[in-house]
Amino acid sequence: MWSGYNPKEKFYQDYKEELQTEMLRLQKIFLYFIIFIYGSYTIAAFLPEWLTEYQIGTSVYVSMAEVVVAILLLQVFKYWLPKHKEYITPFSIFAIMQFLIIGYLQYAYFDLKGDFLLLIFAIIAPAIFIIRFNFFYAVGLILIFACDIFAYCQQFGIEYGMKTFYLFCVQDIFVFVVAMFININFARIKREEIVIKSKLIQERDRDGLTGLLNRRAGEWYIQNHGSEKGLSAMILLDVDNFKQINDTFGHKNGDAVLVGIASIMDSVFRESDYKIRLGGDEFLIFMTDLPSHGIAVKTVEEFIRSVTKTVLVGEKKMEISCSVGIVFQDGSFENSFTTLYERADTALYESKREGKGRYSVWNYGEKAKITVEE
Repeated sequence: MWSGYNPKEKFYQDYKEELQTEMLRLQKIFLYFIIFIYGSYTIAAFLPEWLTEYQIGTSVYVSMAEVVVAILLLQVFKYWLPKHKEYITPFSIFAIMQFLIIGYLQYAYFDLKGDFLLLIFAIIAPAIFIIRFNFFYAVGLILIFACDIFAYCQQFGIEYGMKTFYLFCVQDIFVFVVAMFININFARIKREEIVIKSKLIQERDRDGLTGLLNRRAGEWYIQNHGSEKGLSAMILLDVDNFKQINDTFGHKNGDAVLVGIASIMDSVFRESDYKIRLGGDEFLIFMTDLPSHGIAVKTVEEFIRSVTKTVLVGEKKMEISCSVGIVFQDGSFENSFTTLYERADTALYESKREGKGRYSVWNYGEKAKITVEE
């Protein structure tokens, strides 16, 4: 009857959000790791040199610069990226790769006293903070080890000893394999954890038939956003003559109507709007941060046009339409879900009374002041 709506796609969208949230959390932990663990190691490793020789090598300054970069990146991950999640992946790749490069440069070119230990530290540590862009991590490690082998050949030459060169390559390959083993298995465990968590959230918060938010989750979201500043709208709707549709065409076709209405709600209303199935044939949309009343009204008009249709089922015609009630709230009012719902339900009743397939708006002031539009 209606095409283009797949509840599984809704689930994968939720999974994507969970994945981004977990990536953001892990990257913040990684940056704290650089600031405190890596920074502390650097101080501890070079403190004896400073105490005995009263000088600080280039590597210490590089480490200090790396800690400063990590502090700056941490501010980005804490305050900017949560609002711009589409940039989490490139920023995460940058955070990981710059740390790998600095770690290698300290080992290969600067006056590092920690020898190979810090390089291993810099290479393996990021493995437990990456769950999505594993390929880039592997490429980064390959490039680092390729540069390491090239630097060895430049400095000593293969003629320095095949056995020594062989052991050097085996050492690099071993560290690479260990790092990737840790990363692949950690990423697998985290992904399974995210999938399980996402499924639990799906079962807890989503309606099984339509994939929309269920009543409990919808009430919670509205209760937590209903008193925010700015204009918001609660839009209550139900299917006209739905009992007759079920009795005449069967529950299977009735369910198809509900799924189709959910699909139209998803396509017509904004992605940021809360779309809820309250139960039966009753649905609710909660729109926040509206620039004007007209935006909500025009969207409802578009929805009514899209949902109103005649469908041929066998030799019988199924007439589908919805009646809608709207109530607005601005930041000066602090109304509960129940209060808003009662007002929207009053407006919905007026739409039914006036002939169905239309919307009504509950206005502040006189209780019975309701505007009805076809």
